[in-house]
Amino acid sequence: METDDIAPNSQTFRGLRLQVDQWDYSCLNGVLPIVAGEQDIICDYCNVQPRERVLDVGTGSGAIALYAASHGADATGIDKSSRAINSGRHSAAQNNLKCNFVLGTYSEEMFSPESFDCIIMNPPHHPTHPDTRMPFYADGGIHGYDVCFEWIQTALRHVAPTGRIVFFQLSPIINGAPVLIKSIRKNIPAHAAISFAPVLPRISSTQYIRQTYLSQESLMLNYTQTHEGIELLLGEISLNQPTQITASSQTFDYGDTWPKRLRLLRNIAVKHNSCLQTNRKPPVKTALLRSQDIDLI
Repeated sequence: METDDIAPNSQTFRGLRLQVDQWDYSCLNGVLPIVAGEQDIICDYCNVQPRERVLDVGTGSGAIALYAASHGADATGIDKSSRAINSGRHSAAQNNLKCNFVLGTYSEEMFSPESFDCIIMNPPHHPTHPDTRMPFYADGGIHGYDVCFEWIQTALRHVAPTGRIVFFQLSPIINGAPVLIKSIRKNIPAHAAISFAPVLPRISSTQYIRQTYLSQESLMLNYTQTHEGIELLLGEISLNQPTQITASSQTFDYGDTWPKRLRLLRNIAVKHNSCLQTNRKPPVKTALLRSQDIDLI
């Protein structure tokens, strides 16, 4: 493969050497650097076992897939960014690990039914106006959780009957409850169990939209009127046994990483979003979501 297709910067994660890009939201195909706390909390919670079949959806740098492989799992990472997949394969080689990396958009056709014991996803989770160009790893759709919701519906077809789905996702809060969790509960099998816990203090909708997009009009989703806040959640769906995530044991401190991400998002939104200075409204829902599937704003 061409070296230009591989992220140039080296970063260490749990003893693994990974290839990543710099923080630059103008690079749509970029490889997100390791974010303080996120990958750690996911790896700690999942505790993958040798020979466990693990799928890392939206693998990015490949950190989670490669960590699973280093612990003896049969690991696969999938991403629609060719740069991410090339970087993951390069990192697997330089760490002398066997890990499968698949290029493509995560969909039902990509894998056989019930082919994974553990499916892990850290989806893009930033609300993104249709006219805004965001990197693959940031664009969470018009509501912010569109991609996560679609991935979970797909993962339910790929996870084994005794398996689990672990997700890390931002969700708006309405009536004291995360909208994403309520919608997932309506669409998982009756025998499945779901648990979740916030891993960051709740941020107000006004603060989030203003810090990220500079102008509330950039999204026109009425976040500040309808949403009580935004929470970052760690969640698990288990198909065969009760599951319980304890908030106190999973909470971590982003330090200055979260404000830095907000500033970068704002900069790229201002640069690319032509509707920032207009009153054009996006559609109420996107093609990813159906009204019977999810509670729309």
